[in-house]
Amino acid sequence: MSTDYTHQLESLEKPLKFVSKNNFKNLVKVKELEKVIEDICIKLGSEIKDIRVTNNLKVISQSFNSFEEKSKEDKISIVNRALESIAKLNNKVYTKPKISSEIKKPGNSVIELSDNVRYLKGVGPKISDLLSKRDIHTVEDLLFYFPRKYEDRR
Repeated sequence: MSTDYTHQLESLEKPLKFVSKNNFKNLVKVKELEKVIEDICIKLGSEIKDIRVTNNLKVISQSFNSFEEKSKEDKISIVNRALESIAKLNNKVYTKPKISSEIKKPGNSVIELSDNVRYLKGVGPKISDLLSKRDIHTVEDLLFYFPRKYEDRR
């Protein structure tokens, strides 16, 4: 594929990558993505004369029909498929970003007993290292850690 096509396809890839950034956090921020993608596909279809590319652009454009009415999971799937198609056209390998249920971040409201203590609020790398020296690695280990010496001063 010529570099002209690659550069032109980047104009289509750019808004899709923005939407997929930060675990698809920008998906709710972007309005009328359907129209933006359709306009870019029409423009690129008229500029690019390769039949394979123009057919893929039509498929991408059609997949965004009634995009705003779809569920978040369907929107994520559509964006991922479009990015995969663009990557194939550019002869690149596309890897899907992980969705929120697959990513553990500090500050999540739900923490499981099997989670690392580092994901607790107020526990950073230093405190995590101190706790690991005492063989405390998970939230469950922390809950069941009892000091050896304790004086009840009531």
